Amino acid sequence: VWAMTGGTGLVAQAAWPKADPALLVDDSVTLPIQINGKRRAEITVPKGTMMHDFMITRDHAIFMDLPIVFDLSNLESPIGWDDTYGARIGIMPRMGTNADIRWFEIDPCYVFHPLNAYVDDNVVVCDVGRHATMSMEPEVWTPPAFLHRWTFDLASGAVSEERIDERTHAFSRVDDRVVGLPH
Repeated sequence: VWAMTGGTGLVAQAAWPKADPALLVDDSVTLPIQINGKRRAEITVPKGTMMHDFMITRDHAIFMDLPIVFDLSNLESPIGWDDTYGARIGIMPRMGTNADIRWFEIDPCYVFHPLNAYVDDNVVVCDVGRHATMSMEPEVWTPPAFLHRWTFDLASGAVSEERIDERTHAFSRVDDRVVGLPH
């Protein structure tokens, strides 16, 4: 509609929007969780994080709370890397709630596309295409993604990470028949 009525560029960058930056800062953000198009649960994160994808195992839903965050007080560049945000992975029972999620701290990074996740005894294994940093600005170089494996020991709380391939890649994927299973 904006373009059809003669608007150019992004409507969000037009002169008429008004914003009070103090009112655009939330203490937390609630994200809905849908299964088969039905709202089943919600999770709460400290800021509006760009959760591009998630993972599942036979028992869990796995969420990546990473430092690409929305900052509506900066309308010139409302999404970007936040050095102060940290990074964590949330592991929740498949039919759990926000109260059931366990958060595990990891080194800051960004993941657009996980490969797969599965459970091995009491350890959740996640294979992901990990970027060391990420910029949403087109003129800023972003390092490529490498395949990494995170393991989360649900009994001890231990976390480990290793790079499992030296080739860069994007759009990692397993056959749909093994999603959530060892591959």
